[in-house]
Amino acid sequence: MAETLGSILKRARMARHLTQQAVADDICSQPMLSAIENGRYTPNADLLIALCQRLGIDLNSLQLADNYAVGTATQFNQTVEKLCNQHQYTDLLKFLKQDDVISAIQSDTQTQAYYYYLSVATFQASDSPDLAQIKQILKLALASAPESQSILTRLIQVTLALVSALGRHADQAIKWLAKATEQIDQTPFEPNVTVIYYLSALTQFNLGQDVKSA
Repeated sequence: MAETLGSILKRARMARHLTQQAVADDICSQPMLSAIENGRYTPNADLLIALCQRLGIDLNSLQLADNYAVGTATQFNQTVEKLCNQHQYTDLLKFLKQDDVISAIQSDTQTQAYYYYLSVATFQASDSPDLAQIKQILKLALASAPESQSILTRLIQVTLALVSALGRHADQAIKWLAKATEQIDQTPFEPNVTVIYYLSALTQFNLGQDVKSA
């Protein structure tokens, strides 16, 4: 079963042998934390950041519950999933640039997934990533997006929002964040929606930090 926002928080809390009351202290009420853990309430950005910080959860290292195919070769898709789950982004970047991997791409959806993973690997593999380059890769991913707003498209848009926020382009970040989350509560649930909430919270956190430093 894929993990949800609440199950990740609960697992981290139990791993640290903490009660709900101890985690919630000075952050929220214990009943609210219980509702979050049981999937009955989605925390806002500030609350999510506070809970993750208390539980030692790194928002930057969270991974997809379900991965996307980047081509027709099952072995290639399994390699992408393995490298992502192990956070081996330098190896992932090298792998994605191989000619045989690129030649296995056969559809728009696979192209979209390929560029999404390429953007993530490019961002994570460097201590000082080129944010402009990453934006261009993400926009290539959007160029292959279907007309309907898929979860993968939303992931790309919210990643664009985060990259824009990190680059101190607040207007762009707000625009992409709005696109990524528009009517998201009305879409059929997929496990990767949780990642969109994480990245949305991280984007808002970085936008808030930028305002404070201005």
